[in-house]
Amino acid sequence: PRARGAATRVLAALRAAAAVMLAQRYWPDGVQFAAAGAMIGHLYPVWLKFKGGKGVSTLLGVIAPLLWWEGPAVYALVWVGLLLTIRISSVASLVAVATAPLSAAVLDKDEFFPLLLGFALLIVWKHRANIQRLFGGTEPKIGRGTA
Repeated sequence: PRARGAATRVLAALRAAAAVMLAQRYWPDGVQFAAAGAMIGHLYPVWLKFKGGKGVSTLLGVIAPLLWWEGPAVYALVWVGLLLTIRISSVASLVAVATAPLSAAVLDKDEFFPLLLGFALLIVWKHRANIQRLFGGTEPKIGRGTA
């Protein structure tokens, strides 16, 4: 199960990165459309009755070609660092997601800030059950049943 989950996350990131990179190469004016298509397609896939993933890995794939290399490095370091220290996956994910629009601003990629902020807000929305559990003290930690 863990290997399958890891493979799913890696493939989600690669799929999003491929969409953005193809747009960068063949349709530079459409890069943001490609990024949006990757994110929305992951979060709300038609073939799964609009019930998709939470988008954390997909956002990493989107920012990899947009904010190369600094943006994805910050995102991944925050994500992994928090997973290893506080051991609550949803917190690590939400904080990492918040770094995407911030990285765009810091790296003078202002054209991507609104898009990445929108993606971050969608991902927070997809994590609303996790947020409720966090406030209730019942969100599980990695390696344990509950927080």
